[in-house]
Amino acid sequence: MNISEDYVAVVFAGGKGNRMPSITEYIPKLFLPIINIPLFWFPLDLLKRNGFKVCILIVPKTKIDVINKILYDRSLPSLDGLKITTVSFDDDEEGSEEFGTADVLLQNLDKLNKKNVLIVSGDLITDLSLEGMLEFHQKQNSILTCFLTDSPLGGAIPGTNERTKKYRDFIMFSPENKQLFYLVDEDDFGDEEKFPSSLFRSSPHIQASAKYKDIHLYAIKRDVLNALKNSKLTFSSLKADFIPNLIYGQFSKSKRRLLGFDEQQKYKCFGYFCTSNDCNILAQCNNLGAYFEANKTVSLLN
Repeated sequence: MNISEDYVAVVFAGGKGNRMPSITEYIPKLFLPIINIPLFWFPLDLLKRNGFKVCILIVPKTKIDVINKILYDRSLPSLDGLKITTVSFDDDEEGSEEFGTADVLLQNLDKLNKKNVLIVSGDLITDLSLEGMLEFHQKQNSILTCFLTDSPLGGAIPGTNERTKKYRDFIMFSPENKQLFYLVDEDDFGDEEKFPSSLFRSSPHIQASAKYKDIHLYAIKRDVLNALKNSKLTFSSLKADFIPNLIYGQFSKSKRRLLGFDEQQKYKCFGYFCTSNDCNILAQCNNLGAYFEANKTVSLLN
């Protein structure tokens, strides 16, 4: 059996593109052209090529009619074999991008009817095979596997002397088995981070790094997402809120209790590490440098 048959995929294509307002002010991020194909098509094509059959595409309410028309008028390269259900969220409120990820997922838990869920960023472009990550997730009996890379596509912004900002993630993990102990975006990193002592007893070696980038590609056990409704905590963002708390809960009974889990229920989260040798292109088009480089690279590959 194709391992992807155990998954329902969720593609979040509702981002506003706050890191590149000079173009997203005029063209919504999900419609940005990559060799004349809208950006939102690329993660869907990734799923199709990797044998996925079911996908939920989350888009802004104001764009859903246009998205459905584009998907079904067959103007895009074929996505035959992938059943796509479009789901919208209200994007009229200020700050709706941050609101969307965890809250929209909570509202659609009933549609996630597989053993596992693959969460995919709507700005991801890659020719990567997902088989290795899915097999790793299964082999490790991981409740959460985060895709991490040291070589995301990026580059200078054409026509300017502006230096491209390095958007970093701070992580801690076991170099032996890749168990993930900590993951946070540098923008969410606090001045005083506290770690439970049990974390340092959990592994003989712990490596800390700002070398790897989280491109918002996650394999997660479906049952774990029940914490979105059962938790005593409030989550507005998967990346900034839910995932860090889930990772912390590996080492804290009180955190597991707050998440709505049995405090005696032990679990593990892992990172799946990818290098430039694993694919021809790996781009998260959430900034101008990555967007322009992705256009050039995709053009060369086609």
